[in-house]
Amino acid sequence: ETEIHSLLRLGETACASSRLLSARVKTGARGGDMLMGTSLNTYTTTSGRLLMREKQQLIYRNFNAAAPATA
Repeated sequence: ETEIHSLLRLGETACASSRLLSARVKTGARGGDMLMGTSLNTYTTTSGRLLMREKQQLIYRNFNAAAPATA
């Protein structure tokens, strides 16, 4: 899902930010865990003018929810 609000003008600089809206672990039909998430990506100019927003659905297969976190 993408919403375009404005176009970047010549010479302007764009900034991007991403926010995680949801995340959950689900077991697939054939076994194995999947991490399913939704993120909201926002693109603006450095002066704050909104350019675009996109909602992204992410699926990571063979995700091991029991694996320890590594630094």
